[in-house]
Amino acid sequence: MQELPSPASSFTVVTAGYGLRNVPRIEQAIEEIARVLAPDGFAAVTFRSVHEGEALPRTRDREWVPVGAGVWSIFPETPGRALAYDDALVRSTIADAGLVVAGAVTGRWHRRPIDPGSPALGADAYIVRPTPAA
Repeated sequence: MQELPSPASSFTVVTAGYGLRNVPRIEQAIEEIARVLAPDGFAAVTFRSVHEGEALPRTRDREWVPVGAGVWSIFPETPGRALAYDDALVRSTIADAGLVVAGAVTGRWHRRPIDPGSPALGADAYIVRPTPAA
């Protein structure tokens, strides 16, 4: 996910489901998605994202531990594994890569009541597109 063997602008659809929870530097992964995404394409990416003021739920009977600025893990002894990211960090990383969030769905990992009419995802999903040319 950090160095895809494909030319720039070669995909109209890119998906990254759950893989980004094990990427220590999401900036590099999102920049790579932006690089291979065609100008008229979109990407669906999932993260465990943490919203401001949110208490993180125990996961796999473990507590979340801060391992960096806006980054948490339930396995701090294994760097880069089972990560959660601050939602503001996710969104700013997406914007810094030249992408815009076209939509987002909150995942069930937050253990909040979910609208029965919405998709039942584990992680939070972000639909992103290249920033439109000015």
